[in-house]
Amino acid sequence: MNLHRQAFTDLSVTQPEPPSPLSVHTALGTRPCNGIGCASQIGIACAYVDRRGRPCPTAWCPNHRTVFEDTVYCALHGATLTGLHWDFGDSPHPDVDNRVPALVAWISRVAEDDIVATLQSICRARNEVLVRDPVRRVFLGPQRDRSWERAWKTCSAFGVATRVVIAVEEANPNLVLAKVNSKIVATLAAPAGDLAGQPPAEVVELLFRELVMPMSFALDSLQQGMPLEARAMGGGAPRWSAAETTTAAITGRYLAGTYAS
Repeated sequence: MNLHRQAFTDLSVTQPEPPSPLSVHTALGTRPCNGIGCASQIGIACAYVDRRGRPCPTAWCPNHRTVFEDTVYCALHGATLTGLHWDFGDSPHPDVDNRVPALVAWISRVAEDDIVATLQSICRARNEVLVRDPVRRVFLGPQRDRSWERAWKTCSAFGVATRVVIAVEEANPNLVLAKVNSKIVATLAAPAGDLAGQPPAEVVELLFRELVMPMSFALDSLQQGMPLEARAMGGGAPRWSAAETTTAAITGRYLAGTYAS
């Protein structure tokens, strides 16, 4: 009896383990990959379907696909869904050929840490809470022009106190707007780059200088009770002057993450 048990135990130990399920990152398909210069025939279709029911026509091999929530997407729509995602439900999917939401999400990822650090210091001074919204479509003016924006808000028991927005309007998809309390405080030509990847160092520096610092200056003005006014520079585009955005006192307080109440 003991020998029988020993033989059974040895046999069970030597049994091969079942293969682990194939990861969506490495799964193989049967379609040509749309990656630039890629000759692979093992692509899986992008799973994106827009609000009109139109699917993305591309397919991607393991080397070129983007995976979001265990699903294969192209780089554009992976970035789009990453920006739209939040914990309180799904947002309507933008048109399949609309790159504006992905652009807003890409720029917001770069600027978010600096924006949040600034707003958190304001929240501490005012005893408010910070709320972050995903990328959303909004309608502007009586013509209901479509714009996509990512917003960060400080809120009290009385409502929203301060709202910071990075936005791109569909009518002008190559212009990025920075807003504080609905007022445009900076504009920037949309930088080029892979919307699913990390921007190069020079783009990060550009976004900090041309978007984050003007917003920081505007928030500091609000903290000090000064009116928030956009300045016209370079063909009438609302911008803050370079001297204002690089003032030593503003920059020092911003980099230290502390604001005077």
